Amino acid sequence: VPTQYELKESRANFQFWAGLRNSVITSTQILLQDSGFEWESDTNETVTANIFKGEFAAQPSPSGWLFNMNDFTLVVNDKAVESNWSGTFSHAGVLTFHNREPLKLAPMVPLLSVILGTNEAQPISDLSPEVQIDNLHFELSQQQTAAHLAFSNLSFSELTANSGGVVPGVTKLKGSVHWLDKLARIQIHDEHGELRTGQMLGYNLPYDRLFLEAYLNITDEGLDIHAPNLHFEGPTLTANTSLTYRSHDNMMQLYSSLGDMNVEQAKALF
Repeated sequence: VPTQYELKESRANFQFWAGLRNSVITSTQILLQDSGFEWESDTNETVTANIFKGEFAAQPSPSGWLFNMNDFTLVVNDKAVESNWSGTFSHAGVLTFHNREPLKLAPMVPLLSVILGTNEAQPISDLSPEVQIDNLHFELSQQQTAAHLAFSNLSFSELTANSGGVVPGVTKLKGSVHWLDKLARIQIHDEHGELRTGQMLGYNLPYDRLFLEAYLNITDEGLDIHAPNLHFEGPTLTANTSLTYRSHDNMMQLYSSLGDMNVEQAKALF
């Protein structure tokens, strides 16, 4: 991974069994124990990821192999997340897998620094995000990488930047992500909630309906984001917004139309 982090230590500890019949493998089982990785940045910050336990079992089928990963426990910087997975590996070389119950991702946020780089991951870490993955289906082949993800309980804190910009905090949003190679579509929605805007407005901003649709495109130059539909509808503010952003030249275009409001409401907001 081309980031500021260097892999300083790795260890693997597992036991492997295979069932044979007439010299043909009929089943496999791998027991994972106390394995881990440690990365260190050029500023001497460390990130650790340890596999506490996990049991992998696979057996052949007419179309390929079926497998399950049970009680897979990953500990990232002393915070643990446990998950169970099922999947297939076909004769055509297509790997698919999905989670069998909801999965919370907050403990894995420190790994973003290793994957994305410290500077790129810092804005995400500052938001202290929490999200629950209700359903994740992943497909990998030589032709394409595809995923569908449904999530809930997306929450992050309000963030005030040094430049004066503010990112409102949110709680318990729901949504989905469709990913194909370097393209993604994101939808987020909620009803009867509020934006955490205490630092910006002095109070939280309630809404009756919130909806966001955005498209991401990862190019050789960077990340392009197009959000043609951001709808906010509340008792004090109704707004329809579209946004376009290009990371390689930091270009951002924002268009917004506001619903009717009286003078007192406008003063409170602006």
